[in-house]
This record gives sequence, C-alpha cells and structure tokens, in this order.
Amino acid sequence: MKKLILLFTVFLIVFITTITMSSCANNKKELLSACDSVNVKFAADIKPIIENNCYNCHAAANYTNFGGNIKLENYDDIYSFVDTTVGSGGGILLFDVKTGRMPKGRSKLVDCETAKIEKWIKDGALNN
Repeated sequence: MKKLILLFTVFLIVFITTITMSSCANNKKELLSACDSVNVKFAADIKPIIENNCYNCHAAANYTNFGGNIKLENYDDIYSFVDTTVGSGGGILLFDVKTGRMPKGRSKLVDCETAKIEKWIKDGALNN
C-alpha cells in the first residue's frame, strides 16, 4: 500500500510539473508573438515597464533606502542611465536588464520588455 501511495505521489508531481512547464512556455510564446517592439514610445511602453519592474526600489519614495540612491521616477531620471551613442551598448539600464542584474531579487524582464527598451534606446530614447 505504501508503494502505491508513493507511486501515485510521484506521478502526481510529474503531472503537475509537466502541466505547469507547458503553460509557462505557451504564455511566453504568446507574449513574444504579441510583442510590438517596432513602434516603441516612452509613455506607452517604457515608463510602464519601469513602473512595474523597478519602482519597488527606484521610485521617489524608495530610492534612498532600497535603490542605491538611483531614482527612476521620470523621463530625465531614466534617460540618465541610457547611452544612445552608436556602438555604446545602450548604457547601464539596458546592460542591467539584459544581463538580469536588474530587477534585483526578481525575475529577469521578459524578452519583449527588454526588446522594447533596446529599440527605444536605439531610436534615440525620445520622450514621446
């Protein structure tokens, strides 16, 4: 009886893991296929990414305690961590999100968000 319970438990764990992993893979494919990284705007695309992923530490209320005195509250704050020079690599903001260094202690940004940041910088990091 104990062997049957153990076998059932192992089967259940494998089943749940398989379902969960395939769900995550499908969600990522959907996000990537729906990703518009061609027409990227600061207000519509970049600011929401920063708000959702960086404000925990880098909002005006938190940056001195949790964000290493780096505030990412508005366009000027964010732009100061961007380099639009051709061949520069895009600056520290792009480096940190591409390498997964940021957001610290959280999951790496999804590929679509990183692609949008990269495209915005490549297009001159306009305040649009």
